[in-house]
Amino acid sequence: LPYGRLGDVWRSQDLGASWSMVSQAAPWGQRAFFGAAAISGGRGVLLMGGVRQLAGAAEEVAVGAPGGPLAREYMNDVWWVDLSEGASSWKLLGAAPWEPRAGLQLVARRRGGGAGEEEGLLVLG
Repeated sequence: LPYGRLGDVWRSQDLGASWSMVSQAAPWGQRAFFGAAAISGGRGVLLMGGVRQLAGAAEEVAVGAPGGPLAREYMNDVWWVDLSEGASSWKLLGAAPWEPRAGLQLVARRRGGGAGEEEGLLVLG
């Protein structure tokens, strides 16, 4: 099988005992090595960066040929989904100021409590 990145989204509501497909083709495309974190108390998810497979690349036969199965683009885009609207309502927030990258780690952290609670993110790598 030719190498290809997937762009599907799956959801489990029973801690992984069963799964249902939310989207076969997420708007952020076929990508790997991205960062993702749950935010807003688990009500939302941010996805950013990674390596996006270029359109049509998975269908190419010649490995290593321009536009072949390993054709890729490093990304610095940021996507958000509000899970209360369903896991298929992804919205592009825009490009981050950091250089496009893959293999990053995204860490969400919360400080304080109650009305003074703050939420922050760290991108590592």
